[in-house]
Parts: sequence; structure tokens; C-alpha cells
Amino acid sequence: MAEPAAGLLSAEQCDEFSSAYVRGVVEAVQDSSFLFVLHNCGHRGHVTSSMVSTGARGLHFGNQAEMVEVLRNVPPDRLVMGNLDPAGLLRMSTAAAVKGAVARLLGATAGYPNFILSSGCDTPPGVPEANIAALLEAVEEANQPPSVSERRHVL
Repeated sequence: MAEPAAGLLSAEQCDEFSSAYVRGVVEAVQDSSFLFVLHNCGHRGHVTSSMVSTGARGLHFGNQAEMVEVLRNVPPDRLVMGNLDPAGLLRMSTAAAVKGAVARLLGATAGYPNFILSSGCDTPPGVPEANIAALLEAVEEANQPPSVSERRHVL
């Protein structure tokens, strides 16, 4: 469910005018065979607890959210998704910039197994293929096991 305008409200207003109603939808449809994902690209860090309170097992954040801070405030049994800038980065930037941004975000979130990399919102038409390829390449590189020289030696 996309609820982008809820991020423009205060935390209290988000609880009252959005999350209370979203919670009812979540309770009606989410079960062991259906995962409910709540998207809020207007989130700037102030409504994380309100989003969590909905009970949605998936939370999706836009590019204004600080993902590590979000992850610190979301229970580890919830999926957290986001938050590459779809226009400024994916559409308007270079492949090198995309690859670097993906690597930084995956590095910063590496300690959170409930994090899933994605665009922070709808990806606009015209995203260069080279930028998508760079995103996928950065993910592949991040998923490679460390080389022997990079491994920690633990006794």
C-alpha cells in the first residue's frame, strides 16, 4: 500500500490519520500466505514507529529516509526496503555514481539481514540501461564472499 503523504504529517497525525486505518487493512489481509508492504516515500525519519505500529511485515522507504536509522528502529522480523533515489540517482546520474551509491548503501546496511535494496519510489521512464546494469553489478559484487586475504582469522 502506498501511503506517501503520511510522511508529510507529524508522527501523531500519522498515527491518527493514516496508521490507524492502515492497521485495519493489514489485520484484514496479511496472513501466512500474504505479506503486506507499506510504502512511505515521504518519510523523513519521524514516522518509523507509526509505520511499525501498523503490523505490516514489509516497510518500504523513500530516498529521504536514513536507512541505518530506520533499521535501528524497526524490529528485525520486519522487512525493510529502499531507498535509492529513483530520479536523481537512477535516472539522472551516471553508472559510476549508481554503482558507488549502491555499494555505500549495502555497506552501511550489511549488519541488517532484514534489509532489501530497492528504488525509493517509482522508477521513472528513461532510466539508462547502464545505470540498471551498474546497480546489478554492485549488488553482485556485494554478494561475493570475501577473498582469502579479506577474511578475518579467528582462533
